[in-house]
Amino acid sequence: MGTLIERQFMRSSGGSRTERKIPKDFWQRGAGQSQLQRVEMLQRNELANKISALEEKIRRIEKATVGYIKINLLPTKSLRTPLDAIVEQDDGGFIARITDIPLYGYGDDPVEAIDALKCEIESLYDDLMEDDDFTEEWLAIKDFLKKRIIA
Repeated sequence: MGTLIERQFMRSSGGSRTERKIPKDFWQRGAGQSQLQRVEMLQRNELANKISALEEKIRRIEKATVGYIKINLLPTKSLRTPLDAIVEQDDGGFIARITDIPLYGYGDDPVEAIDALKCEIESLYDDLMEDDDFTEEWLAIKDFLKKRIIA
């Protein structure tokens, strides 16, 4: 390749002698352009990888089985018996809800929704354990959670 490029910058100075007319910084500029092209290629590859990862996440979400699940653990507490929950797709996200009490968790995918629900369950349990000054409905929920959650 060097000879082809060199021929482009060669000129005859009369007679048979040829003198070079390659700019002094030609190879440095070429290396800079080459590096720039490599950086652009790496950026395109990185962007393509990110797009591919997002497409894979979308495929997993679309394939996610939506339906009944059993919650066996909370973030910092254990359960005596699993809690039944339902995961449903909702406008651009997912909702997970307990079948026995009115609690919900929302997320971009089923796992996020279930994790949010687990946090809600634990938070409600902690709040209800602080006091007994609740309506009958909340006292029934408190009793339900006391039977299920190991403190």
